[in-house]
Amino acid sequence: KVADSKVDLAHSCRSTHEKRKEESFRNLARPKLDGLLRMADDCGVYQHSRFGAPDRLHGYCTDDTARALGLMARLASEGALDPAALKLANSCAAFVNHAWSPGTGRFRNFMSFDRRWLDEGGSDDCCARALEALCLVAKEWPHSDLREWATHLARDAMKHVGEWSSLRSQALIIKSCIAGEGVVIQQAEARRHVYESGMVLMKALQEGGAEGHGWFEPCFAYDNARLPEALILAGERLQDSDMLSMGLETLELVMKLQTTTQGWFAPVATSCFDTNGADHAHFDQQPIEAVATVDACFAAWRATGDTQHCHKARLAFEWFGGHNVHGLALARPQDGICHDGLTVAGLNGNHGAESILSYHLAAASIRTFLIRQPATAT
Repeated sequence: KVADSKVDLAHSCRSTHEKRKEESFRNLARPKLDGLLRMADDCGVYQHSRFGAPDRLHGYCTDDTARALGLMARLASEGALDPAALKLANSCAAFVNHAWSPGTGRFRNFMSFDRRWLDEGGSDDCCARALEALCLVAKEWPHSDLREWATHLARDAMKHVGEWSSLRSQALIIKSCIAGEGVVIQQAEARRHVYESGMVLMKALQEGGAEGHGWFEPCFAYDNARLPEALILAGERLQDSDMLSMGLETLELVMKLQTTTQGWFAPVATSCFDTNGADHAHFDQQPIEAVATVDACFAAWRATGDTQHCHKARLAFEWFGGHNVHGLALARPQDGICHDGLTVAGLNGNHGAESILSYHLAAASIRTFLIRQPATAT
């Protein structure tokens, strides 16, 4: 009887632990918007913070404002937005609209706090990120006025995608065309862009194989899993087995690098961006790598049906909640902030827009594919 009672107690403790773990996971996947709203005003989204205070010195950027606009579109697809979120969405839309420069066919990126543009045209990545946000709004926004604005501006921007050559812009073009197919552009044109951008990525991989590193670039950079994700999405959409298999192979490669012997997720560190080596090979770890990995793993799961990819997506997301090499939570769901990364010494004390948005976008993917509940669910 004593032995039986000990077994029952062990089962009960294990069950309670699992329930608490699942409850914590679900809470992590439903962050409040307060932290993001603090990083925005009626103009746009501030790039950086000094600890918890928005840093006006660095002003705004289209990169992060477009990310915020895309997030608002995804939240709108889950249900009605509250007034504060609607206000943010409209501010972001106005910023992206102002960022567009018809004369150059590009989106300007950096704006000072006194609302002066600091460039004539942003990077290829910036332009493609703005396009993706527009396509998401055109597809998901519940009201026709903002949908029509996004559709028309996306069509204008789409005329210039052939001028963008960076690898991450190619990945974002693929995602934009998949989101915008049938809304922004017709199916045939969408498939053509997806194929052309997919072939750019395939060529980069072939060159990487010939050079002996087997990756798209000589060394890892930022947003790394976004490249395998794009090939997986392109391969699935086009029914191209070569693109799909190469996307899955490169995702497996990057996941091996991002998984510790203890089974934790450890994003490709910023020190890996430097081919000359660094003192701390595992740091800094940044949120943008985690959200790219979550999205890539879900793309792999949709394409293959292999549930191991869901497990890997969850592992990458739990990194935000403290399942990492330091055991420290970067994200705080009760107000939705996210620290800028893990350093060798612990948490980076700042929480800028890219980090906060990476957390919220990863949470949106988790809700869509694992929890299947909106952010407002209780």
